[in-house]
Amino acid sequence: GLLTIVLILMIQLGFSQELTQTLKGQITDKQSGAGIPGVVAQLLIGDSTNVAFTDFDGYYKLEKVPVGRVAVMFSFSGYKDMLRKNLIVTSGKELVIHLQMEESITSLTSVSINYEKNKLDPNNENIVASNVKLNPSQTQKFAGTFQDISRMAANYAGVVPAGDQRNDIIVRGNSPSGIIWRLDGVNIPNPNHFGSQGTTGGPVSILNNNNLSGSDFLTGAFPAEYGNGIAGAFDLKMRSGNNEKFEFTGQFGFNGVEVGIEGPFSKKSKASYLANYRYSTLEIFDLVGISFGVPAIPQYQDLTFKIDIPSNKKYGRFQIFGIGGLSYIELLDSKKDEDDWTYTSSSTDVRFRSDMGVLGFNHRYFLNNKTYLSNTISISASQNKVTSDTLDVNTFRTYDNNSVKRTYSLSTVLNTKFNAKASLRNGIVADVYQVLYDEKFYSRSEAAWRSIVDFNGFTSLIQAYSQFRYRFNEKFVLNTGVHFQTLTYNNSKIIEPRLGLKYDLTNKHSLSFAAGLHSQIQTLRVYFLETNYNDGTSAKTNKNLDFTKSAHGVLGYNYQLTQNFKIKLEGYYQHIYDTPVEDGNYFSLANVGADFTFEDVDSLVNKGTGTNLGVELTLEKMFSKGYYFLVNASLYDSKFVGGDGVERNTAFNGSYTVNSLAGYEFKVNKKASLSFDAKFSMAGGKRYQRIDIAASIADGGVVFDESSIFDLKFDDYSRLDLKIGFRLNGKKTTQLWAFDVQNLTNTKNVFREVFDSGSGEIKKEYQTGFFPVGLYKITF
Repeated sequence: GLLTIVLILMIQLGFSQELTQTLKGQITDKQSGAGIPGVVAQLLIGDSTNVAFTDFDGYYKLEKVPVGRVAVMFSFSGYKDMLRKNLIVTSGKELVIHLQMEESITSLTSVSINYEKNKLDPNNENIVASNVKLNPSQTQKFAGTFQDISRMAANYAGVVPAGDQRNDIIVRGNSPSGIIWRLDGVNIPNPNHFGSQGTTGGPVSILNNNNLSGSDFLTGAFPAEYGNGIAGAFDLKMRSGNNEKFEFTGQFGFNGVEVGIEGPFSKKSKASYLANYRYSTLEIFDLVGISFGVPAIPQYQDLTFKIDIPSNKKYGRFQIFGIGGLSYIELLDSKKDEDDWTYTSSSTDVRFRSDMGVLGFNHRYFLNNKTYLSNTISISASQNKVTSDTLDVNTFRTYDNNSVKRTYSLSTVLNTKFNAKASLRNGIVADVYQVLYDEKFYSRSEAAWRSIVDFNGFTSLIQAYSQFRYRFNEKFVLNTGVHFQTLTYNNSKIIEPRLGLKYDLTNKHSLSFAAGLHSQIQTLRVYFLETNYNDGTSAKTNKNLDFTKSAHGVLGYNYQLTQNFKIKLEGYYQHIYDTPVEDGNYFSLANVGADFTFEDVDSLVNKGTGTNLGVELTLEKMFSKGYYFLVNASLYDSKFVGGDGVERNTAFNGSYTVNSLAGYEFKVNKKASLSFDAKFSMAGGKRYQRIDIAASIADGGVVFDESSIFDLKFDDYSRLDLKIGFRLNGKKTTQLWAFDVQNLTNTKNVFREVFDSGSGEIKKEYQTGFFPVGLYKITF
């Protein structure tokens, strides 16, 4: 077993020479983005005489750094010193650490060290509240995440687990459709395999954790640069490849079989490339005849790449990046056993394909050492091809969807640092949508095909923002700004003011406040839904829908108890209005995303309202002295008012969530380490609607009892995950073995109730039970 392998490796590694590696990166000014020359980088663990200085562009390199966990101090006159501890150095891959240093306002004698809390501070200095900094090394370490950035975010306060089968992000009672996805400054479509139109999640992420750097996840009251979202925002950054050395990564696990390469184009420049390809593990097993007993094999593959060309000051920096994924699955009742109830209702064969891709080009140019202009052009596309065939009498097609959305984007940012106190960021984002939606169903009563969505044309969303940051002193920071957006399809417009304040009461205590107006267009297919009339004609009755709007307010308290231990308390209130609803009915788009399907309702009006309010407590200890832990609890209430004027619970109102994570790591010897990580989660039961059995049997499809709209809840959700990892450093390679057991106690959490039209019964679908997952990774 695993223990035997570990013991053998320990014996073999008993006596060997010390392994070393290179630690390097770039140091830039936090406000201007310019490289800082002359910064001292000093290794504190091991040989303290190991010192490097940044060059003219801010690059540094520390060589012969011992393998294991190390600490590095970065210091420069006039800037706050930064201490980075517990950096993991491996023999198989150079460690690249990019940092942003903040200029001190006060005299040099009062400059204090900005300790380990930098790991918790956001990458974007304009964020003062409701933020989580996601580090890829944490994603790999935490139990139960599948190395998925979305599942990583679900470990933090304010995020409700949507389901084990999918990674949808439900933030503070909001629909997951309110999430903003942004990669390297570009708005991107749903970056998940098997994503449907209008959704922001899926079973497997296309975003490859091996290629991401530190990213920000925002859960409310965003700064002015974030628009077209009312729930949360992922501000993701893709790292650049190693510009001096060729490196290879191979990985085999549940998410797929991966191959990654990176390196320099030549020794004469700092230009680099990075590429990673992944293929579905289950499909490979199926191709070679190995079966896991599942009725449907998910087929998917994805590619991620980045080319980074940092030219001289005269021409600026050029980057080309892209992600793409293909996915396909067949959910065939015709090939299932009679007692198998998985994925689909009986008497239906569904074939589902979803593809997405993003290609971007960025140019950043410094007009002077305090101002840069960044321009990014991109094209992205998402596609759904779905068919459904009935099997009940004669097999024939009843549903067909062949829809494509292409987005042509231009993003321009002008960032200026006036001095150590003040900076200004202005930007424009123009997204032009080319939409080819063709979705229809077969009407048996009319013996004819009728359109659900039929649109072929262009529309655009134009956004502009201005964001000002001012530091009154070392303790008090103001972030204020305004965001504007307009949808050209129906000429709807809105201006959104934003405000953020942070005040350090002492070196350990701080208060934060953020507020603002946020808005979001509806999922495009909602605007294009057809209302079918009895005379055979149709009309787009949702065309003139306005933005859904939301006023956010967040008050936070932070206590940096020690360098590595932080307590965070945050309370929030969110008032939502102009939500599209069906007049005279309970239906509201506030509940979209609670199920796999998107309910098509036409003739909507912007009359819906809602409120989300709650309090969140987080205790987080960064890794030190061999262990870490993260404990958080959220109490919240989420309500909506539909078109009938009645206030009800939203589908996402579970009332509470609790997450407890912890991990311990110890050195076996100088080359190897063993780690144990655990996670326990609890959440209020999922809201659901009672199914009216008699009406459903008579109708031949599900009919809900409208007297119990989200009043009922399933039993509370709970899950225990355990992960064991072993890292081994060779002379030029690093290997990682991990074994992740999800739902260790095999708790039967209900996902939903469904109506089986074949048997006329209500059946429960359950979330994932006991599920062991293995992982092997090698870098050299």
